[in-house]
Amino acid sequence: MDSFARLFFGSLLLAILMTGCLDQQAQLENRVVEGIGASAPGAGVVLGNGSASKVIVNLASDFAGESGKKQYMLDVVNEFNVRNPDIFVNITFEYSTGDDGFNTSWRRAIAQGFKDDQYPYDIFYANVGNPYNIFNDLLGEKEWGKKYLVDFSEVPWFIESHKEFILTDPTYTEPFDGMHVGPYTNGFYIMLWYNKRVADRLNLTIREDGMSFQEFLSYVKAVQDYNEMHGTSIAAIQDFNNWKTTEYIYRHLFKSALGNYNLLLDNKEFDVRRQVALLETLQAYEELGKYKPLIKGYQDMSYTEDKGRILYEEALFTANGAWMYTHWAGIDEEKVWDMRPAELPVFRAIDFYSGSYTPVFVVPKGSPRREEALMFLEFLSSPRLAEKWVRMTKTPTGLKGNLYDVGLDDDQFSMFYNHLNEKYSKFHYDDSSASILGAKHADFDDELDDLAQKVLAGELTAQQAYDDIMDYID
Repeated sequence: MDSFARLFFGSLLLAILMTGCLDQQAQLENRVVEGIGASAPGAGVVLGNGSASKVIVNLASDFAGESGKKQYMLDVVNEFNVRNPDIFVNITFEYSTGDDGFNTSWRRAIAQGFKDDQYPYDIFYANVGNPYNIFNDLLGEKEWGKKYLVDFSEVPWFIESHKEFILTDPTYTEPFDGMHVGPYTNGFYIMLWYNKRVADRLNLTIREDGMSFQEFLSYVKAVQDYNEMHGTSIAAIQDFNNWKTTEYIYRHLFKSALGNYNLLLDNKEFDVRRQVALLETLQAYEELGKYKPLIKGYQDMSYTEDKGRILYEEALFTANGAWMYTHWAGIDEEKVWDMRPAELPVFRAIDFYSGSYTPVFVVPKGSPRREEALMFLEFLSSPRLAEKWVRMTKTPTGLKGNLYDVGLDDDQFSMFYNHLNEKYSKFHYDDSSASILGAKHADFDDELDDLAQKVLAGELTAQQAYDDIMDYID
């Protein structure tokens, strides 16, 4: 072979090798890492050569039906895996609820693992409320977090990465057995959402800032008037059987009737002030009920199956959290832009609002991959990724370094969240009945929501519902 031929074939071989290396790197950087089921952690992972040396960290994430949050998690996991070649985070996306409510198979597997000192997941989703509290029932133990989870207040980088009020306000640890159980990546505000197309059809201009109860009542009445005039069946309020989201309206009305943030937190007793505020709230629901505001067939509607109905102009209002942007975007990426957030109605102006910041992911303290799991959550908590979370999910965060402001995005969601941040310095959220009925009666929340919904539907008077509650208290 002459020198030219050797040079040609040598160059060709080098080009092939370089192309292969670049293709392999591109696949690594662009691949979508996603497990395929909670029953088999580690499934769906393609590690390639040398995978035996990797530490595999299994992560059970929520957000299965939320496109923005799901994509955010995929981006973060992929970047972490590229930056840390000795660790592989394997993510599966699970639903928070199923046929058995929050008692899902993957949560049962985690609970059984705690009992057997086995850890199918090294990081898992355990948000405020039932996603966290269900483990009390599954394990048969109160304050299960203290026994089984890492307390992040003992993790140095956790203190440095969070906004100061989260570290000092006890309302952020009380729902989690007095612990900081994970980074407060997620924040939420509860809004009165409305469909702008429906409002325009009814010739209504919805007040988004400081809506009074009387204004809200007038909107509900206008829907009934329109239906009677045009023979239509638009609902004023969308609600569901398995998640009575109208609870957010009466809970915020109650807060405005009580009127004082410190009084709200001082919930030792169901005192006279709380009794008066509750009766006023139920009477307001009775007024709303005169106009048959609830969507037809709500008794048989499931949040999972029917939450998109308002996108298609079947209702004017629904009450729910900031997470609805990603929930609705997963259904229809165009019609989600017809939805607008407004403040929940109040009897009287108050200086705090319904919402909170919450940890998303927790780490079992007994996991043999605990340190690698903490490395991932430290990466997740960086200022750069905190800003990315806000931009991609349209929800706030409790992490420092959030440079997000109206100038970065001027859509209705971003602008409204910034409005709330500027207007209110205190936020309150309670998934139990404690803030209304007092700490001794914190387990009456399902019954309270049911009674309030029946008043709104015109099935009970305010006094009847109030008497039922007082019978329970006595």
